[in-house]
Amino acid sequence: MSAAELLVELGPQGFTLTPAGDGIRVTPAGRLTAELRDRIRRHRPELLLLLSPLSPAPAGPEVTRADLSPERWGYGARGRPS
Repeated sequence: MSAAELLVELGPQGFTLTPAGDGIRVTPAGRLTAELRDRIRRHRPELLLLLSPLSPAPAGPEVTRADLSPERWGYGARGRPS
């Protein structure tokens, strides 16, 4: 079973998994069986990747209105090459 399949299995059972540092917080923890706890431990690295938010894209250069003007790129006011 893959980590993704484990998540799909746990969701309908009412479990929520969230990354907590190097570990995973499972709620409600009191309902975890020893077998489920072991499976979560075995898949911990993959689960952490699946549960972690995507990192934001790096900021690019700021684009100004002047950068978008047709004249800036060698076009006249009517959109034809000057």
